[in-house]
Amino acid sequence: MYPVKDASLWLDEPGFDGLEFPQADGRIEADVAIIGAGITGLSAACHLKARFPDLAAVVLERDQVGAGASGRSSGALTDIPERRWAYKLAKDGEEETRRAAAFQRSGVETVLSLIREGEIDCHLGSPGYLMLGLERHVPYLKREAEAMQRFGRQGRFLTRDEVKTFVRQDFYHAGVYAPAYWLNPGRYVRGLARLALHRGARIFEQAAVRKVRPGHPAQLRLSGGGEVQANTIVLATNGYTSKLGFFRRRVFPIHTCAVATEPLSPAELDSLGWEGRQVIFEAAQTGHTLFLTPDDRLVCRGTTHYHFNDGVEPPDLTKVEARLTEAIHQRFPQLQPVRISYRWSGVLGMTRWFYPAIGRLTGKGEVLYGIGYSGHGLAYATLAGRLVTEMYAGDTSTELAYALEHATPPLMPPEPFRYLGFYGLTRWWQKRGR
Repeated sequence: MYPVKDASLWLDEPGFDGLEFPQADGRIEADVAIIGAGITGLSAACHLKARFPDLAAVVLERDQVGAGASGRSSGALTDIPERRWAYKLAKDGEEETRRAAAFQRSGVETVLSLIREGEIDCHLGSPGYLMLGLERHVPYLKREAEAMQRFGRQGRFLTRDEVKTFVRQDFYHAGVYAPAYWLNPGRYVRGLARLALHRGARIFEQAAVRKVRPGHPAQLRLSGGGEVQANTIVLATNGYTSKLGFFRRRVFPIHTCAVATEPLSPAELDSLGWEGRQVIFEAAQTGHTLFLTPDDRLVCRGTTHYHFNDGVEPPDLTKVEARLTEAIHQRFPQLQPVRISYRWSGVLGMTRWFYPAIGRLTGKGEVLYGIGYSGHGLAYATLAGRLVTEMYAGDTSTELAYALEHATPPLMPPEPFRYLGFYGLTRWWQKRGR
């Protein structure tokens, strides 16, 4: 048996040498208080301080920097719209699909820009992705490739034999290949923190916000008894937002899970033939994401969990490990027995129609927000930090105008219907192999 760590692989490596994040004690005054030190909050701090160098900006993190979904993602960076190309085109038409893709692409470009500005060493590469499926997914995958080509993307349909030239296995029947970036999300979020500090923002860890009282100025009560007073609040809390009393039934937490193996041996790597190290997305709605890390581990991400009444407690990771290990066995039997070294879960913020929620709350005080990325957080969250800055500055842009069209997500049903509906739909997808 190998020891298994209940921790994100990305957060278990050194990353903040020479940096310290103090705890928030006493009374703190600021122009802008950002709640959440994930990608959204840190991107907002970086953009705000670049635009307004004299601005007093503080970032308040309930745990450690990147401890939420930001430090637990797959690291894939693509311009896939929020519902994939074929479904988006069929549901919303050509013009809306084009706008959604441009919005997503702006997120990718904002990530790349911050990496350059901060000289962030996050193992950025461009391996591309493979969207793979079973025999029943072949028609859908053909439509996906056709839709991508319609919008000038380099999507290419792959037959079963062609899929095997990318990765050696007998599980998948067809696929689509397209360009994509990959980065280490833990290194990226830590690089954003370093850049925000360099530009003059203050970051506090173990500074959980317990109560928000909007106003002029706003008052934020912290778990340790401290207090923050700020003229503007930025909600960068994603799946945890409803716990502060905001966006209840509009943004809800979904837990996704992952495991990482021990580093594979040269013989095991050779048996996979996965030389391009493309990120694998499965075509099924309940499918998995699989990829190889720079140190030759295989990561498998999958299974979704919703806890009653927006619970954010982690699921049973022993059961998660068993299910994801079996998924690896099914796809790559040549790796048996699989040796798992890490297992973790992360809380995503979901919206009913998968659009991110980026905007300004009406009412007392100045409250800006960027939340609800529905699994596209790497690009959307980074872009949200830029758009929050544009709202603060009174600027306009094509991306901000698009975001504001979807600023208020539609309501989800109340409990217990939300809980029953989620699991009913998930089981229906699983039964149909979607």
